[in-house]
Amino acid sequence: LIQNLDTLPPPAFHLLDMARYSSIIGFTPVTTAITTRGCPYKCSFCFKTPSDKQFRTRSPVLVVDELAYLARRFGIRYVMFYDDVLTLSRPHVTAICEEILRRGLKIRWEAPTRVNVVDRELLGLMARAGCHRLRFGVESGDPGIQSLIEKRITVAQVRDAFAWARQAGIERFAYFILGYATETPATMQRTIDFSKELDADLVMFTAATPLPKTGLHTMAVEQGLMAENYWAEFTLGKRRDRIPYFVPDADAWVRKAYREFYFRPGYIARQLAKIRSLDQLQ
Repeated sequence: LIQNLDTLPPPAFHLLDMARYSSIIGFTPVTTAITTRGCPYKCSFCFKTPSDKQFRTRSPVLVVDELAYLARRFGIRYVMFYDDVLTLSRPHVTAICEEILRRGLKIRWEAPTRVNVVDRELLGLMARAGCHRLRFGVESGDPGIQSLIEKRITVAQVRDAFAWARQAGIERFAYFILGYATETPATMQRTIDFSKELDADLVMFTAATPLPKTGLHTMAVEQGLMAENYWAEFTLGKRRDRIPYFVPDADAWVRKAYREFYFRPGYIARQLAKIRSLDQLQ
């Protein structure tokens, strides 16, 4: 476990052909970066190693030094932060934004975060500092499933965060899980309907998968859905069976969700109306 992230040298970007990297949801030239490591939350679907659980931050000045170097040396225009929760420490992300603004650095970026650690004022500052998109783990639109997931957020908090981000001009990317333990067609449809109500710019639906050493895995073993050593055998190639889901047709529900969200005429029209350059057609 590295406690002081500032002791780490900057990534060896010069060893990479930076021009070869692109993103289907970002702008080119693009690269990735992190400002923090770790997440103290305990969502029951999330696999973590011990080092993932302890939250640590990098110096805001060093973070912006890295962004400035990327823009100057490689012409990077877009950075995708891969922190677990960028805004977990409000002073940390505030300092990064203020440093970007102080230097007049023109770069756009996106990051993952949680709906319960943002507010209207913070999102406004982030937008002014170049935040283009935030990725929120919503997971479910059903309060009972949210509780089982141990997400520790409410539907009301989701609605507020998405409304504030929209007002700030920040795009919203929402993650959802379908087929969780105890899910029914009604709860899954509630999640799909909630995704359409939020009307995020982008969404991702995934089938609930009981990964090793997670609360969801414990439930799967207790219910006889999978053997406790399933993943050990899987990684050694000793299993050829399909990964078990709590809802057998979870994949079909995921496909249904994508169709219902992305094939709405209103959504398609709004996305086309956003196109301002050839970059956005890539």
